[in-house]
Amino acid sequence: MDNLKNILKNNWLTLVGGILGAAGGYLYWRFVGCASGSCPITSSPLMSTIWGAIMGGLLFGMFRSKRYKNQKKMVEIINSDSNTLIVDVRSKEEFRGGHIENSVNIPLDRISGETEKLRKYNHIIVVCASGMRSAQAKSILAGKGLKSVHNGGAWQSLNSNLK
Repeated sequence: MDNLKNILKNNWLTLVGGILGAAGGYLYWRFVGCASGSCPITSSPLMSTIWGAIMGGLLFGMFRSKRYKNQKKMVEIINSDSNTLIVDVRSKEEFRGGHIENSVNIPLDRISGETEKLRKYNHIIVVCASGMRSAQAKSILAGKGLKSVHNGGAWQSLNSNLK
């Protein structure tokens, strides 16, 4: 059951696209269709609906693949290397409201002053609320010469993939 939940959670956009595509395919058959009956896709409501579902799923699925692959990569790094640090660059107040277990809070405005403390880690994964501040933090740390710095994106998304 948990496996099914994870599949649905990670592929919800593709599922929504498939449902909308199926509805669109059926509506296309209903209102436009094929007058001669010789069109292989639009002459049958079933074929038109299936075709729409496939196209909708493919189209909507394109928008989630990069983020999902990035999250999967972050989970692999965390699970394979114990010398990995997750740095949450949100404010202290945001961090107190919830965070990834064992992550440390270094707000974005203080990150450049903390680089020496971070050099001992093999991998540093920076997270925030949406991925914007963590992208800035990654750039700052990389500019200070730190290698293996990764933008983990939104902390809640990464946290849900860690469970």
